[in-house]
This record gives sequence, C-alpha cells and structure tokens, in this order.
Amino acid sequence: MNFWTGVHFLSFVVYAFSVFYVIIKNPYAVTNWVLSVIFCYFALWSACSCVLDNTGLDFSTAGVVMRIQSVGWASFVSYYLLFILHLTNNKKLLSMPLLYVAILLIPGIFIWQNYNGEMIECCRKTFYGVAGTWKNSVWTYCYFAYYTVIFFWGTYLLFRHRNSTRIKSEKRVMDILLASAAVVFTMGTVFSVFMNFLGIYNPVDVNVVFLIFVGGFVYSAEKYEVFTISSARNADRIIDLINEGIVLLDREGSLTTANRAAKEIFGYSEGTQTKDNYGFMEHQIKNAGVIADGDEVTNFELTFKDSGGTEKTVLVSGRTLLKDRANSGRVCTIRDITGKKKIEVDLVESVMELKRSNEELESFAYVASHDLKEPLRMVTSYVQLIRKKFLDKIGRDGNDYINFASDGAIRMSALIEGLLEYSRVRKARNEFSMVETSAIVDKVLNTMKFIIQDKKATIGVKDQLPVIKADSTQIEQLFQNIIGNALKFTGNEPPVIAVSAERRGNNYQFTVKDNGIGMDMQYNEKIFQIFQRLHGRNEYEGTGMGLAICKKITESHGGKIWVESDGLGKGCSLCFTLPDTLRGKAG
Repeated sequence: MNFWTGVHFLSFVVYAFSVFYVIIKNPYAVTNWVLSVIFCYFALWSACSCVLDNTGLDFSTAGVVMRIQSVGWASFVSYYLLFILHLTNNKKLLSMPLLYVAILLIPGIFIWQNYNGEMIECCRKTFYGVAGTWKNSVWTYCYFAYYTVIFFWGTYLLFRHRNSTRIKSEKRVMDILLASAAVVFTMGTVFSVFMNFLGIYNPVDVNVVFLIFVGGFVYSAEKYEVFTISSARNADRIIDLINEGIVLLDREGSLTTANRAAKEIFGYSEGTQTKDNYGFMEHQIKNAGVIADGDEVTNFELTFKDSGGTEKTVLVSGRTLLKDRANSGRVCTIRDITGKKKIEVDLVESVMELKRSNEELESFAYVASHDLKEPLRMVTSYVQLIRKKFLDKIGRDGNDYINFASDGAIRMSALIEGLLEYSRVRKARNEFSMVETSAIVDKVLNTMKFIIQDKKATIGVKDQLPVIKADSTQIEQLFQNIIGNALKFTGNEPPVIAVSAERRGNNYQFTVKDNGIGMDMQYNEKIFQIFQRLHGRNEYEGTGMGLAICKKITESHGGKIWVESDGLGKGCSLCFTLPDTLRGKAG
C-alpha cells in the first residue's frame, strides 16, 4: 500500500458517505436517488483504483479489476445527464421512455466493448501500481465524444435554468455546479485523455477529480439548501394540478413560482416561462397591493388585460410566509371570475331590461285601460239611446241585438276596470306603515255586511291577527277579494268562513278557509292568471281578475299566495304569506 492507495481509499470513503448523505437529506426526491447512484459509481471506481495502486498486482488480476472499473466510468455519464434533467425540471425529456432506454443501453455498450478489449489496453507497471492505456479505437473516440456531448448538454441545461429562475439561491447553486462541472471536465480530459495518449502516466485518477464536483454539491446543499430544489419541483407538479392560480413571491417581492393555472389566467401556456412572463405577472400582482411586507389581502378584485389583450377580472388573495418567525415571502392565490363577472353583468342588464319592460307594460295597461273607458262609455250611451228612441221600430229581434251589445259593453267595461285595477297595484302603492290586520278585516266585513247577511254567512276571525308593515290600502283590497271569493263560490249550504294567521319563520301565513264548491287542484296555478275563470259567466259573475290582483299584491309585499282544496264540493283554503318585517330586522 502506498500514498496513492490511501488517496483513492479516502475518495472511496467520501463517495460512500455522500451516498448516505444525499439520501438522508431528502429520501423522497428522485433527484437525490439519481445522485446517489452516481456516487456509487464513483465509489466503485475509487475502490478499483485502490486495488490497481498495488505495485505487486499481476496483470491478469489487474485486467479483471479494470473491467469492473469500467462500470463506473462508463455509467456515471448517463446518470449525470439524468440528474441534471431532474434538477432543472425538464418535464418534456423526463417523460420520454427512450431516454431511460438510452441511459441503460449506452453504458452497457461501452462496458461490453471494454470487456472485449476494444477500449483499454492492460497493462503497464508504474511507480504507483498498475495502469491501463486508452486504445486508439473507434469505441474509445465514441466514448470521448459521448461524455463531451453530455457535458455540454448538461452545461446548457444548467445555464438555461440559471437564467430562467428568479430564485437567487437557485442561481447561486447553478453557478457552483457550472463551475465545478467545468473544472472536472477540463481536468478529467487532461489527465485521462491527453496525458494518456502522450504516454504520461500520473497517479491522480479521474475519480479523484470528481471530488471537486461532490464538494461543490455538498457546499451548495448546506449553504443554499440545494435539496429543496427537487422538493420544490415536486411541489410544482402538485400545485399544477390545482385549478386556482398560485404564485409565490420572495421577501423582496419578486415572483419566483407560478403554477399552470396562474400562467393560463395571465395568458401564458405551459413552456413559456420566461423572465418577461414572470415580470408581467409580478406587475399585475403588485397592482393588487400584494407586496412582500404588506398586510394580508383577501379577495381583492383586479381587472387587467392578459398577454393576449383579453380583459379579465380576478380575485387576488395574499398571505405572508414565515420561516423561523421571519418573513420569507408571500403566497398568493388568483381566482379567475371573468366568466362569473360577465354572467353577473348580463344578469343585472337582463333584470334592468325586464324591469323596464314590466314598467312599460304596466304603463301601457294603465293608459290603454284608462283611455278605452271613454269610447266604451260612449258606445254604451248610444246603444241605450237607440233602444229608447227606436224601440217601437226595431222590433223584438232588434231589441235582443241591442241587449247583446249592451251586455257586451258592460262586460268589456268590467274587464277594463279590472285591468286598470291590476295595473294600479304597483303604481299606486303607498309607503309601508304599521297595519293592524284585525282592523283591516273588520273594515272589510263591515263593508260587505249586506252581502254577508244576504248569504246568511258565518265568518269567524282569530281573536288577534298580527300587526305587519305594509300598504294598508292594498292589504284591504287583498282581504276584500279573497273573502268576496269565499262568499261568491258557495254551494247549497250557507257559507262558513274562517280567517286565521300564524307565524312561519320570518313570515305570517294568513288562511281564509270556506266550505264552498272547492276545486280540482290541477287548476291551482290557472286561477291566479289574469282573465282566467273556471266557471261560465252564467254560473258566477266576475272578470277573472280578483285573484290575479291578490297575487300581485302579495308578491309586491315579498310574499306568496296559493290555494288548497280536497276536491270539488269540499271547500277551499286560500293561503298567503306576508313578511314579519320587524322580526326580520331584529334577526
């Protein structure tokens, strides 16, 4: 054993320690496992060098050791590229199965050619042990070209990642790896290729040179937490699955990470991650007041034009990230509400248009019904004059015709009056005031006392009906129409009507129950439509407007109205709700 044996043994110990070091640092990162494989190859290479440094070693044994050693120097190149791809998060290449086939196949070819004696010639005795010499063969030059291409490719990937990342610690890590890789490549090429072909044999095997790379990597791991790079890449893959935009800013307020959804919101597709893209997103985020040292921001509405010029509206929220109780940056969420905002705007416009249309229809109904009354009154007057002046001349048939015309005019007048009353419901509504519904019902019953007496009706009212906030005139009209209906649609028995009310949540439910003719519930919606009747005019008088007016009054007060019946001949319960405004405000 000589000095160089100790050097290579020490290299073996360092590589073996590095294998456990990278795995223990982060056992869940693929990058670390790939790196540990590389260090295993370096350790194998160093172990073989320890044996070859024995001056008493015979050539036969040395040849076997050199063949084993080729596993290390032939394989580490491919795994070095795989490590760089993982470190720089090159998703496109890592998703290609051909890459993994090449990583296994190409080193195997060089190992096999070396086993057949096509690459290293054994052996030469040196002052430090036994050495091999590169043969002047095609496979030797293929290997030199292979590791040269891999080095420059890896350098390009590291350099590109260094320029694209906005995280300062990542930039420093890339600088260290670029520098150490350049030194190793230069020294390795000089010691292993140039000096070898010049016949100059030196005891510094290339595996010792790789200690520079290991040292640079360990330094980066301890000072800049290089192992968090691969963890961050795994985190990136996870947050890319989230449909809400997520961006990270460092403590200086610079944007460092944006997930797929965030890029799409700002108009960038996957693969367009550049400085300018991040600068544009960072500018828009800061417009929302999300800065590194700012307070928490929640659902700040921000409108901007994305990279394609499309106007978008988003909700931005931001919160400070703490590490050891110190500000380490900000995490922001971005929710695209452009579609929702458009729907809201369209809905508001539709509501406004519907409101305007309803107002126009109400105005038209009011004006039309009001203006029609005068010519209809004229028609009725002249029909009566014809009857009076020409009764003896027109005969019986003419008199019947005049009766038909007069009845039609009277019915038309009633319909117009009903339409006018219907159109007045919202127009004529007064300011709401406190209304005692018991007093309203008493007033209605007093107004209808002659009808009640004529019908021999019995009307029972709950001792105390509630006090509500409403338009007293319309509430009086509501009860008058409903009780009037109960007195109108009666059977053979004298009417029995019950008026009651009970609280239902924040509403009062009023019920007017009768023992009248009842109804088929398939018509429960029809009876509340204007000019809709279930019976002929010869059976029951009316225009079909009463319940339509009741429906409009209840809805204008924020309530609803419906009918309940067990069928024909079994009476009806007409129910409606009115808000308990005082209770609602108190709640």
